[in-house]
Amino acid sequence: MSSNKYIKIKLDGQPLDLTDTDIQISINYQVEDTDDFTKKKSSEAFNITVPATINNDQLANTLHNPDIEDMTDGKAFRSYRNGSIEANGDELLVGKAFLTSATHTNRPISYQYDFYGNNGDWIIPLKETTLFDLLKHINFTFTKDVIVDSWEFNGRLEGLPYVFAPVRYRAPMDIYDETIVDGDYKDDNMTALYMKPSISVYWLIYWGLKSVGYQIQSTFMDTDYFVRQVMPWTWGNFLNAEGNRQDNLKFLAKGTERVQSPNNYDAYIDVKASNDFEEGGYDTNNVYTYSSVDCEMKWTYPTAFDYKTIKATFNLQIDWEVLLNTNREVLVRVDWIVNGGAPIEHEVVHASTGPTFGFQKRDVFDDFFTVEVNALDTISAKVYVKTTGTSVGVSWAKLEVIQFTISDITIPLGGEINFENYNGLKNYKFLDFLAGIFDCYNIIPGTDPVNKVVLMEPAHPYSLDNSATPTHAGYFNADYLDWNDKQDLSKESTIELYRDYERELTMKFKDDSNDGLLKVVQERNSTTLAAAKYVFPERFKAEKKDLENRFFSPVMHYEVAQWQGIATPAKTPQMICIVPENVSNTSNEESQHTFAPKLAYYKGVVSDAGGWRFDGDEYTTFPFMFAVNYQPGGQDDPILSYCDEITGSARGKGLLRRFFLQRFAIMRNGQFYTTFFRLNNKDATNWYHREHKICRGQRWELVKMTNYRPLSEGSTECYLRKWSPITEEDYNSVFPSFKLTPDKYDTKYSPLKCLAKDVPGPLNETEL
Repeated sequence: MSSNKYIKIKLDGQPLDLTDTDIQISINYQVEDTDDFTKKKSSEAFNITVPATINNDQLANTLHNPDIEDMTDGKAFRSYRNGSIEANGDELLVGKAFLTSATHTNRPISYQYDFYGNNGDWIIPLKETTLFDLLKHINFTFTKDVIVDSWEFNGRLEGLPYVFAPVRYRAPMDIYDETIVDGDYKDDNMTALYMKPSISVYWLIYWGLKSVGYQIQSTFMDTDYFVRQVMPWTWGNFLNAEGNRQDNLKFLAKGTERVQSPNNYDAYIDVKASNDFEEGGYDTNNVYTYSSVDCEMKWTYPTAFDYKTIKATFNLQIDWEVLLNTNREVLVRVDWIVNGGAPIEHEVVHASTGPTFGFQKRDVFDDFFTVEVNALDTISAKVYVKTTGTSVGVSWAKLEVIQFTISDITIPLGGEINFENYNGLKNYKFLDFLAGIFDCYNIIPGTDPVNKVVLMEPAHPYSLDNSATPTHAGYFNADYLDWNDKQDLSKESTIELYRDYERELTMKFKDDSNDGLLKVVQERNSTTLAAAKYVFPERFKAEKKDLENRFFSPVMHYEVAQWQGIATPAKTPQMICIVPENVSNTSNEESQHTFAPKLAYYKGVVSDAGGWRFDGDEYTTFPFMFAVNYQPGGQDDPILSYCDEITGSARGKGLLRRFFLQRFAIMRNGQFYTTFFRLNNKDATNWYHREHKICRGQRWELVKMTNYRPLSEGSTECYLRKWSPITEEDYNSVFPSFKLTPDKYDTKYSPLKCLAKDVPGPLNETEL
């Protein structure tokens, strides 16, 4: 190999042995899929073949020999590994490498690798990462002060990655008071126990990239517009202590036989309730004991699993039967005891006397006992039986414990919130979440794998208020590099008039089948809420295409009339409302609070949105969170809806018009160019390719670079898009248009608001 021309390929920092033919290695670069711009790409070098030398055998774990197994932790040789490709001292690709195959005859011949650089360096190791993995470190004591302090959330403090902003869920805000004879139910007092945290979007991205050694570089993600964005709680019942707490503190005891009390008995009875596995019980951490002497079923809160203060609900079910003759008496009672003291609650299973007759009865007793406990507290249940009377007849009770267990654990005020217990977060992948963010803001990621930085910006210049003039640079930042002299005109180039896309493109959010209010409003108005359409010229395919956000669903709002007169001047505040479709099945706390993820903006504690009532106190300012602020002036707030929205009497720009219109203008103009350039390593190692390329007097966006050969004198095929300004025709191609007389492409507009009558009232017995 020539001394001044070399390729160096490394795996986990160790060089591979190469041959002279390896200088023909080629690298591809691509910003995004040319057919689907939502799919972001990276740098790639496929089918790199190296000889089976002793060094390469070791680095490949002699894959050519089927007798050799990968015995490393995590099977490292069969997973991704750090890889890099260097040419003449320039690092062309830094990322991940995969061993794909080995060849041999009567001796080993070669190994083949695929390399992924640029975005692939962080995307690949994050493929299995869930939101749970990134949020499980969050913990705090759940108090009213913590809730109030969180209202200062501005998205810029890593120690405050959440805000307890008001959201109306299925259950009304205040608890129904049965002492109110006329059934006056105001639904106007949001208690501390009702509040749930909304999670910071920015810090979730930050922690995701940090977990693989990267940091964010983004002007857009450093704006208040973005850092104040949060995800309202949709991950299940917030105060339910699921996960480790449930697993470590639960037990199940069952009666081993049916016991009968003697005649003329007056004492606690030995119910023989065992947690023996062979009897169908369980007790992973020995939290349950039974004393035949004291007739006591006892649970102990162990210090080894101290989750601070919790509210535990115990369930005791007993299959009971009684017999009594004339003038006999039977009493069966359960006594609940805390820390070995006197019973604090008596629950009668059965009590009867037979002065003139006798009878026999059998039934099932089902009792729940709820109490706040701390480490070392004990909760006991004992069954008391009395079988007495004035006659010589018989009375007895037969009993068998069906189960004694903890049915539920919740977090009270003063308890500890620990996100490692929210198993629902394991159902959501980080990369799906990130894809949803990209789908909202037309973001293109670019990666500098040497300095471990990920650039994330909207594709084109944009504004964050209602102005039509872009004020922030996008990923393509309007700088330029002159490639006129690099073009290889000896090869055939093609300018394509792009038309291979559907004429009608609708951008919408993911459907949320559990969001009952969303369904009600969409069906009432026969439309898809928050969706926007763009229509291309007639040269495009006469078909329709939906681009659905890959993570987020629409957010519903309503006006809380009960709070209208609290602030001065009187104003009805707007609040997010998330209610399940199946409102009749509300005994399941998880189903009440589990929805497709949603995206909102927290404006802060403001004085112009109305007042509210929190924990019995009236506040004349409001912690305001929304996807769209429908009050006057809301057009200059973030509008997290694809379509334009009417706020007050003004029209505010939706996500399509604000972030995607320049992209669609380029597609509408449609001059896409396949040509060849004589590139050097410096051209190829421009990690981001943000600058426009000047060629033939025009500005182009580099989309794809195919088969760049670092040590070749030849030229490289490139695919470019010609930049085109947004025209009046582009503006007029966005729907709904809000015209009084809509044209054939127009769509119906309905705000993301429900009526007050759509919001459920108090729960009745059938709903419980």
